[in-house]
Amino acid sequence: MADLMVNDGGIGADAGVAAHAQARRVVDALGQVVRGRFTDFLLTFRSPLPQQEGEAPPPEYLSRLEHMVVGDKSMLPVDYAHLASHDPELAQAVEAHYYRVDKFLRLGLRQAVEATMGTLGAEYLNRLHEKRTILSVGFQNFPRVVNIRMMRADRIGRLSAVAGTVTRTSDIRPELFIGSFRCQKCQTDHHGVEQQLSYTVPPRCTSPACALGTGGGSTGGRGGTGWAVNFDESRFVDWQRVRVQENADEIPAGSLPRSLDLILRNDLVETAKAGDRCIFTGMLAVVGQVGGQGRGDAVVSSGREGASGGEGVGGLKKLGCKEMSFKTVFVASGVEAGDRGEGERRKEGTEEEEGKEGGLSAEEVGEVREMRRTPDLYRRMAACIAPGIFGHVDIKRG
Repeated sequence: MADLMVNDGGIGADAGVAAHAQARRVVDALGQVVRGRFTDFLLTFRSPLPQQEGEAPPPEYLSRLEHMVVGDKSMLPVDYAHLASHDPELAQAVEAHYYRVDKFLRLGLRQAVEATMGTLGAEYLNRLHEKRTILSVGFQNFPRVVNIRMMRADRIGRLSAVAGTVTRTSDIRPELFIGSFRCQKCQTDHHGVEQQLSYTVPPRCTSPACALGTGGGSTGGRGGTGWAVNFDESRFVDWQRVRVQENADEIPAGSLPRSLDLILRNDLVETAKAGDRCIFTGMLAVVGQVGGQGRGDAVVSSGREGASGGEGVGGLKKLGCKEMSFKTVFVASGVEAGDRGEGERRKEGTEEEEGKEGGLSAEEVGEVREMRRTPDLYRRMAACIAPGIFGHVDIKRG
């Protein structure tokens, strides 16, 4: 830490270059561990289904990798229950730090393809490079499904699953996912810049000629700053926005249905249509809301006399928004049909899990079956309706 500290007496150009040379990239230790253990999971996980005596089950995901490569797909579906049974610690890390480790999961998937597919895998990765797209991992069968009302700030960046009904879908568009940028001052290329759910440029140029941070410049341009996109080296994905509304049976009495915007990428686009009840697995994220609704007193923007432009806190200027307003979106990595039985998934937030037969206990099911043997059951049930009102039998039979 002491070597990186600078006194208040100012920094010359030579000192700035020296400080720049001392800068080192930070290695994410957790991410590296996740990448290695996820690769091991893909190569060694075996299905617990019983096999013939003396025959070991084949690795589950080798066939899935082959199907992905042969089918020229870019997303590998992974069953979260498989991951949790094979490596509980890895599953817990993925759930708690999904946004952080997502790129390491993709690197682990690439390593698995290179280790198992041989020449076929190399040709497949070359095709992805030519199409300027990426590999991705999609999770399914997440055990805790919540409704839209439960999507709060504590779920930002965590792996979650949300259930709802699709009401609207957008056109499919390209999205810059991993950018390659060229400094307009020194012409130095910067590769592998992960986009942070918005147009994101490198924070500074790594060239010694731009050691004082002037390479990114303040010359203007979109995203600030004298960077040009290198389209040949950048990576793009298909992108689609989906509007999802609460299921009708989950809306509290007297309340209006809540809605949530979702983002589908790669092979997930066009997998959900308006009217479908689906379960989406992914993460909740926060993005800037362009043209926020706040006006007047709601504008968080303070002016300073004598300052350039007369602005203090300016909000998200690069998005054209001068209000500090945000909204949540759900970035999906997996889509499933929403008609699965309650025995397979549990709705979080309910007081108790419903049974398999209409929510009845075993004792209540026995009573219902006993009632079937009651003579003249329909007439007796009708007579139980409003017993204080005499007659009107036809109305009670309804």
